[in-house]
Amino acid sequence: MSHLGALRSAFLLTLGSLTLLSSAFADPASSPRSAWARTALKADASLADPLVRRGKEVFDARCRACHGTYAKAGSQASPALAMQEPGTFALELRYKGQKPALLEERTDLTAEVVATFVRHGGGGFMPAFRPTEVSDEDLKALGAYLARRH
Repeated sequence: MSHLGALRSAFLLTLGSLTLLSSAFADPASSPRSAWARTALKADASLADPLVRRGKEVFDARCRACHGTYAKAGSQASPALAMQEPGTFALELRYKGQKPALLEERTDLTAEVVATFVRHGGGGFMPAFRPTEVSDEDLKALGAYLARRH
């Protein structure tokens, strides 16, 4: 085999390996299944409405990482919060105490507002989530959970 042939074979093998590797790490939302279908969720028995209870499960699985609670260092948002809960941090900076930064403490959210932010993103920080990432049914449940105090 010539040197050029060996290089070509090595290139094709590398390309094939990268294709297999990239499919293993591909965006799970590109598949027809939910990106988090295998996530173990914990039901909250204190919530009587099954739709609201499911919405809390969705929040815990998909939203809490950015919009969860945090330990405040004083009365102002700390830079460490930006790393712990970036969504909560951004809302804290935006609202400056006029509204709760924690979504679960808000009383002004509607299911429609939640759906708009989830599907289209917001504020330059929050990404949009496709139906393969948060299904329409789960989005309805999430909206019911976050609007339950309304």
